[in-house]
Amino acid sequence: MRPIPWARVRDWNCLACGECCKWFMIPLRADELARILHTFGEWAIEFKLTKAYIRKPYSGSRCIFQYRMRDKWLCILQEMGMKPVACKLWPFIPLIKPKYGREQEAVFEHSGERFYIYVDPRCPGVTLGRPSLHLLQKVLPEVIELRLGIRNKQRFTTSSIRRKIQEQILSMPSNIIIYQQEMKFIKQKRLPDNLTFQKVSQSSTLSLRFHAS
Repeated sequence: MRPIPWARVRDWNCLACGECCKWFMIPLRADELARILHTFGEWAIEFKLTKAYIRKPYSGSRCIFQYRMRDKWLCILQEMGMKPVACKLWPFIPLIKPKYGREQEAVFEHSGERFYIYVDPRCPGVTLGRPSLHLLQKVLPEVIELRLGIRNKQRFTTSSIRRKIQEQILSMPSNIIIYQQEMKFIKQKRLPDNLTFQKVSQSSTLSLRFHAS
């Protein structure tokens, strides 16, 4: 489905449905690749030609860093401050040229610079119509700032759902985190700085163990 210019969008809110995390391979910048490799190891990455991506067990599977909370899907990388820019921007596509046409509807000026912003209408959080003040004053400026790298933390371009802090992982001896193929990934909310992950199993059920560095 062809992206549409932002002027046709009334508003957008992340529903934490997790659908985008199934549809796409997530490309990584060099700094993102380095952080994920350092924290999780090579098992979390796959390479295609000269580009690095977050590993997907198979086409259409969920991102390996997703976990479910009730009827929502949340992101481990976001909680750790490691969410890739590609994930932060979607469903918005900020460009410096009007790649998808309709230039007058796509143009958006911010901080004295001109951009062309398109939106992927497949996202369930997109509402079509006359642009709202929320979209104009909050969402689109944040999209541009994320794209330019002058903002790292998200406020209006991500779900407002907050995960309840888990102080301990219950019913799991030796602090082992289990990541199963059906994408159930349970993790402590906050980890001490000196703890890292280590792959400890090659079986169909992948085990990760905390260990002090």
